[in-house]
Amino acid sequence: MFDAIQDIMSNGRVARLYRSLVRDQQIAADAEGFSPFPGDKYPSLFSFYAVRCLAYTGADARRDSQRDRQAEGDRCN
Repeated sequence: MFDAIQDIMSNGRVARLYRSLVRDQQIAADAEGFSPFPGDKYPSLFSFYAVRCLAYTGADARRDSQRDRQAEGDRCN
């Protein structure tokens, strides 16, 4: 079961994590995940990571965060 989750979330360029962060939002150069981490000691523990694009700055992150909060507010009304 955990292998299926890992494949859906982070198995290559068609995975949801990669597609969202790298292709759609273009805020990361790479995004992946792996399990089990560390080794077989915790078999249900996942680790996900993303490598930030150099062009994506803290100001961009604040702007995106504010835009997301405003969009959430619009959906709630």
